[in-house]
Amino acid sequence: HCTHIPRSIPTMTPEERKCLVAFCALLEKPPIERLLLRRPDIDRYSIAACFAYFLRAKLAPSEYTERKFAVCLYIDNLMQDDDCEANDPLRDEIESLCAHYQIFEKPNGLRKEVFQHME
Repeated sequence: HCTHIPRSIPTMTPEERKCLVAFCALLEKPPIERLLLRRPDIDRYSIAACFAYFLRAKLAPSEYTERKFAVCLYIDNLMQDDDCEANDPLRDEIESLCAHYQIFEKPNGLRKEVFQHME
């Protein structure tokens, strides 16, 4: 997913680069990596959107977790597929990942945690 990260990206600050490295490490964690390998229809746009959500939420690299990734991926999927079928297999798989992390136990709790710092 992030097999090669350039040493410098002209428009990226050193702090943003640290965030990118942490995000790439997150993509290599087993639950996320399995999902991405199993579902090639999760495109680079969706992965980039998750990274953008993390940056906008001003999360520290240590706060980059599988749970928060699952929430961001779920939100991105909802935003992309407003006209989505009720039986969308990708959404079902993302919801399954969210259920694994008990994200739906407190419906807005984790969303609030991820996005509370956004302006």
